[in-house]
Amino acid sequence: MSAADPSHVVRDLSRFPGTGTFRGRSRPYRILWMAVSETVVMKWWLPNRIRISILRWFGAEIGRSCIVRKRVRIEFPWLLSMGDHSWIGEGVWLINKRRLTIGSNVCIS
Repeated sequence: MSAADPSHVVRDLSRFPGTGTFRGRSRPYRILWMAVSETVVMKWWLPNRIRISILRWFGAEIGRSCIVRKRVRIEFPWLLSMGDHSWIGEGVWLINKRRLTIGSNVCIS
C-alpha cells in the first residue's frame, strides 16, 4: 500500500496537538458514554452481543460476526467503524480522536 492509495491515510503524529480534536458529540453525551463504558461495556460478565449492541447504540458501525472482548476501551464509539468478522482483543484501548476504520477479518490485540 502506498501513500498515493486513497484507502491509506498517513498522519504525522509529531504535529498532533492532542487538544481541540473533533469529539463529535456533546459533553453530556460523552459523559454518558464514559459512565456506560466503565460500568457495563468493559465488564467480564457482559455477553459480546450486548456489548456490540451498546456500541452500535452509541454510534459505532460494526459489521457481522465481530467480537469485542472485555476490558476494551473505546474513546469515541461514534468515530469507530469495523468490518465483518473482526475482533478487538481483551485490554485494547482505542484512542480514536478521528474516524477509525478497522477492515474486515482483522484482529487487534
